[in-house]
Amino acid sequence: MEEQDQRNLLTEEEIQALLEGETGEDRVPREELLTQEELDVLLGALEEIPEAPPSTHEDVHPYDLTNPDLGVQGFIFTLEMISERFARFFHASLFDTLKGYAEIELKDLKIQSFGNYAHQLAAPVSVNILNVKPFSSVMLVIFYPRMISRAVEVFFGGGSINLTSVSREFTPSEMRMVHRLIDAALDNIQQAWRSVYPLEFEYLDSEINPHYVGVISNNEVVVSAIFQVDIEGVKSEMHLCMPYSMLEPLRHYLTAPVQTREGEADERFRAEMREALMESEVEVSGLLTQVTLTLKALMELREGDVIPVDVPKKIPLLVEGVPLYRGEYGIVNHRWALRIEGPLLEENP
Repeated sequence: MEEQDQRNLLTEEEIQALLEGETGEDRVPREELLTQEELDVLLGALEEIPEAPPSTHEDVHPYDLTNPDLGVQGFIFTLEMISERFARFFHASLFDTLKGYAEIELKDLKIQSFGNYAHQLAAPVSVNILNVKPFSSVMLVIFYPRMISRAVEVFFGGGSINLTSVSREFTPSEMRMVHRLIDAALDNIQQAWRSVYPLEFEYLDSEINPHYVGVISNNEVVVSAIFQVDIEGVKSEMHLCMPYSMLEPLRHYLTAPVQTREGEADERFRAEMREALMESEVEVSGLLTQVTLTLKALMELREGDVIPVDVPKKIPLLVEGVPLYRGEYGIVNHRWALRIEGPLLEENP
C-alpha cells in the first residue's frame, strides 16, 4: 500500500513543470525561453513607439455609415427650393380660400428623428397624412390650432381677437376649414414638386396627436419644413414633414440639380426668378408736363400765382421714374386714361 502511494506521488521535476504551466509532453526547452534581459529590451522598445499625432484637418468630421441623416444633407438645397415654391403657391391659395390678408414664409428646414420631431409638437395639432404616389410612402402636413382658429374667424368675417392655445379637439367648423386648407395644399405641394419629379399626393387621414400617426417609425429620419403663417395679424405655424422613406427613391432627382444637371438647374432658377419678378409691384405714372424755374422764382411763389405750361398731346409713361412708353392721354368712361402707342426704347436704341 505504501509502495502504491509513493508511485502516485509527483516527482520534484513534475511539480516544477506544473508550476511553470508545462506538462511532460509539451515542455519547452529552457534554451528556447526568453531571458529577463531580452524581455526588458522588448518592453522598452514598445514604450519608445511614438503616438500618432492628432489630426490637424479642421474639416474632418466623424462619418456614420448607418446614419441616413448624412444622406439627407445632400437634399437640403433642392428641398429648400421646393418649400419656397410651395410657400408662394399656398400664399395665393390662402387668400382665395379666406378672402383676407395672409402671408406665409419658410422659416427653417430641420433634420431629426421622427420621435424627436413628434415630441416637439404639443397636442392637439392637425396632423394630416398624405399618400405619395407612385412610391409607397407618406408625407405629413401639420397645422397649428392657432392657425386653424384664426382661419375660421377670418372666413366667417370675425374681427381681431386674442387667440390662445387650448387643449381640446377641433370643432366641426375647424375640421371643415382643415379640409379646405388640405385641398389647397395638395395642389400647391404637387405644383412645387413638379419641377423635380411629378409626384401625386392623396389625402388619407388626420390625427390630433402626432404620436398616434403610426405610419412613420420613431427612429426614421425626417426633414421638416417649418413655415410661419400670418393671417390678418395672427401668427402661427404649419409644417411639411418628409420622411427619409419618401426622399430615398428620389435621391437622383434631389441631387441632380447640383451635381449632374447644372444647366437644367440654372434654367429652373431663371424661371423661378422670372416668376418672382412678374409678381413684383411697380409704380407707373404719366408725365403730363414739367417746367423749369429759378430758385428765386420758386421762393417768390404765392397762393394764386399761375405757372404757364405747355401740355403735349403725347406724354411719356414712367415705370419707377424711368420713361419706358409713350402714349396719348384722354378720357375713357368719364375717367382720364392713357393709351399706349409704343415703347420709348425703340426711339432711343
